[in-house]
Amino acid sequence: RSVGNALRGIAATRTQQARATIGGIRAYADFVADALAEAAALLPGAAYTPPRGSGRRAAALVLFTAEHGFVGAFAERILAALDGDGAPGGPLFLIGSRGLVLAQERRTPVAWSVPMASQLGGVSATARRVAEELYRRFSLGQLSGAEMVFARLGSGSHAQIERRRLLPLDLGRLRRSDSRQPPLTNLPAAALVERLVGE
Repeated sequence: RSVGNALRGIAATRTQQARATIGGIRAYADFVADALAEAAALLPGAAYTPPRGSGRRAAALVLFTAEHGFVGAFAERILAALDGDGAPGGPLFLIGSRGLVLAQERRTPVAWSVPMASQLGGVSATARRVAEELYRRFSLGQLSGAEMVFARLGSGSHAQIERRRLLPLDLGRLRRSDSRQPPLTNLPAAALVERLVGE
């Protein structure tokens, strides 16, 4: 019981730290989205053509699971998202060592995996590694797109499993700011959009 109480206390502290940090992360994401909307408006015809390659391509599925045990059925619920649609049609990217063990037990093939950050300080590095690998394969034309499956804390502190498309990015969903003056740029519009999409 003492060990259990200690684990709960650590989890509560890290949850509070994460909630205090998420506002800054969302502000940064909004800033990048605003910049992307401004840059996309500079393209001829306001159109963006994502990089394409040759060969057979499929959409990747990115699952965010747990790094350690003692998380109840959290990782199992994430992997259960595969059951609804059958096996993923493309490569499976799996974040979290606990999820990787469960995937191996289920004999689910995993194309790429990385440990999940177990502390707040490691979240940015983990996210960057996932983004770089996904976008590298997407830019080489090895993937037609990517979707992610993750848990979002809902009302009553219950986690809700969500599925969201990552790539190709739908620029039509981005809202351009009310600024009437076009931004000052030092890159060709296509290159600027490409780098912002990667970010």
